[in-house]
Amino acid sequence: MEPEQTQSAQGNQKTEQSASATDTLTKKQRRALKKLEKREQRQHAERGRTVKTWAAWIAAIAVIALGLAWLVASSNSQGSAEAPPPSEIAARDWTHGSEAAPAQIIEYSDFQCPACGAYYPIIKQLTQEFGEDLRFAYRHFPLNAIHPNAEPAARAAEAAGIQGRFWEMHDALFENQSAWSGAGNPFDLFAQYANGIGLDAAQFEADYESSAVKDAVRAHESAGRRLGVNGTPTFVLNGERIENPQSYEAFRDLLVSIVGEPELATSPDDQETATTTEEAL
Repeated sequence: MEPEQTQSAQGNQKTEQSASATDTLTKKQRRALKKLEKREQRQHAERGRTVKTWAAWIAAIAVIALGLAWLVASSNSQGSAEAPPPSEIAARDWTHGSEAAPAQIIEYSDFQCPACGAYYPIIKQLTQEFGEDLRFAYRHFPLNAIHPNAEPAARAAEAAGIQGRFWEMHDALFENQSAWSGAGNPFDLFAQYANGIGLDAAQFEADYESSAVKDAVRAHESAGRRLGVNGTPTFVLNGERIENPQSYEAFRDLLVSIVGEPELATSPDDQETATTTEEAL
């Protein structure tokens, strides 16, 4: 009996060892599988981060490329219309008065701007009153974000200027500002003004749409940005940007301090116009 019991015990012992070995291998396999799974997860995450990094770099490069393309296109679009000196009157500016005038004013203006419209009769009267002692230059600075018809109006003035009628269109635009400012397509009104000042209609329309006219407006804008213009009107007197005088008399006194009393007398009608304008400022 004892030998049989011993053999049975030995057999049981071998079975237990076999089961134990099987259990041990299974645990190892499970641990190995878990390690493999974690490794694969890490590799997958790393691949995802790599893809995202490359995607970010590609997007950044694309943005830079688009920016460079825009700068090149903007530069090319200006062509020969080089921006004038920001605070000095240039030969290609639209001007009133003598080149040798002791007082020289540049106005950065927007034809749709109500404040510019309020200063229009003041400037007109001052140029008449001071004559050759005052040189005045008008430059475009359309505030397109708030005045959608300002840039088209600037182009209308430039197109008229090609036919020698810049100042006539300048006056027509300011005097009829309320009529075209809110128009969906202001060109029809601009064409009427062009006809009224004797322009060739076909040439006016062609010039209005031309790249040369658009470039001329952009050149003025570029000069204004270099000066730091951020609103209209902005005035430069003898090379220095000034605070906007708040009345006709204040502007006149400023000029008198430079050139003395003008020889030309102001008519009662002009004084009444200037006073009415002061109330609008």
